[in-house]
Amino acid sequence: MAEFPAPTEGFVLTHFIVSDDVERSRRFYETYFGFGARPAKRMSDGVLMLFDAADFSLALKETDEAFS
Repeated sequence: MAEFPAPTEGFVLTHFIVSDDVERSRRFYETYFGFGARPAKRMSDGVLMLFDAADFSLALKETDEAFS
């Protein structure tokens, strides 16, 4: 798994979202919430990490499971 640099102060907060269409979710979060400030990273487990200008991270994971 890729390593992320540890913050020099404060803490790191990541939101994790499960989606049945990660690319559609990516476009949504990049368009409406600014999660395209730096290149996305695809992790070895398939999670797509998005980042905004404040370095807040958003993890998107695809699933075929139905959820309600």
